[in-house]
Amino acid sequence: MLGKTNILSTIDAGYSLSIKKYNELVDKNRHTLSRVIDCIKCCGVHELPLRGHNETIDSNNRGVFLDMVSYTATLDIYIEEIKREIDKAKFVSLQADETTDVSCRSQFVIILRYLKGHKPVERFIAFIDVQDRTAMGLTNVLKEELNCFCQKEKLIAQAYDGAAVMRG
Repeated sequence: MLGKTNILSTIDAGYSLSIKKYNELVDKNRHTLSRVIDCIKCCGVHELPLRGHNETIDSNNRGVFLDMVSYTATLDIYIEEIKREIDKAKFVSLQADETTDVSCRSQFVIILRYLKGHKPVERFIAFIDVQDRTAMGLTNVLKEELNCFCQKEKLIAQAYDGAAVMRG
């Protein structure tokens, strides 16, 4: 066995695995930190205090910031649950709509439909602010958002609204 086993290939595989795990941890930490920063920015924009009267776990008034962080954590759990449900589903259909709100910002909404057991369900995925309102711009946003939810072969139906994109 001496001299027949390539040590470098074994070390490289272990090293690659440790780098992959490290990068996953960094991505998770960045996601968490970005959520916390978003909560702080929201409180700042609306001039809300970060601290509550009593920040203990059993308090009814922990403060806007801690409540927002808890709420965004439940949204992340919601998204993970949808991913698990879609993994079990055979097929997925998509509904997308784009509209301009009263502040003249373009918003894109995505809804996924699939069978959960034998019952059809609809799940709201996101409101997305879009900069490029062309058909190609909306397509790119849609592809990016759907990458983390389902495989292309599961997508069997698509419904779109937002005829303003058809103007060209």
